[in-house]
Amino acid sequence: RKLYVAFNWVIYMASSFQPPAEWFSTIDKSTGPLLDIYDRHPSIKSNFSLGGWVGRWLENNRPEFVERLRSGVRDDRFEIVNRPYFHATMSMLAYDEADEQIKRSMDINEDIFGVRPVGAHHNGWPWDPVTAKALVDNGVNYQLLINWQLQNYTDPPITNPPEAYYRAAKLHTIEDSTISSMFVSLSQDDIGIPQEMSPLHFLKVLSGKRPVDDFKQGIEQIQKSNTEGDKLVLLFNDSEVFWRDPHTGATEL
Repeated sequence: RKLYVAFNWVIYMASSFQPPAEWFSTIDKSTGPLLDIYDRHPSIKSNFSLGGWVGRWLENNRPEFVERLRSGVRDDRFEIVNRPYFHATMSMLAYDEADEQIKRSMDINEDIFGVRPVGAHHNGWPWDPVTAKALVDNGVNYQLLINWQLQNYTDPPITNPPEAYYRAAKLHTIEDSTISSMFVSLSQDDIGIPQEMSPLHFLKVLSGKRPVDDFKQGIEQIQKSNTEGDKLVLLFNDSEVFWRDPHTGATEL
């Protein structure tokens, strides 16, 4: 049975807790080497989440890096996922402000990469039906959320974890619209997610701190419930962790 695995990497500078001079290091030491990996494995596709402000900064300061992303978009290897223009916490904004943040960023991403984003991800993983309606009104087809929201907010409550956590779902917005949503495999086994499939464990396997067999066991657990061949494991992280943790500065990989 087919098991879908997707990757999404956030590219950002404004919240890296470092002065602007360090932003160049973030690109050169983390996101650049990440693209090197994808260049060595051209059959692997990935999403990159970009806000309009960051996109313009990259275009003005690292145009060669933007061209690498643009080339991946042209070759159908990369998809650009929209983020708020200035890294706003969208659930704290009124509809008109959220609408402006989304549209401004989408316009810039389309101008830079030649394709208008159809997916969206907002920092902090906020969900609210007003922001979601602003996404729908701007032509966004799907959003990325986190799977504990399925655990805590679904009405009626989910009765078949972990089966439901690896499937897409439609969420209701205001004014009777809906938006498709995919859920990041972030939470661990406290809500039925196999620990072996959590990003922290995944990173430990990549860095040699955990055996590869543990990762295989996690996939086997998911496959037990993948009776329809429609499961999606979405692995999500900041591209900066290929160099350091943005909060602590500790080296990750």
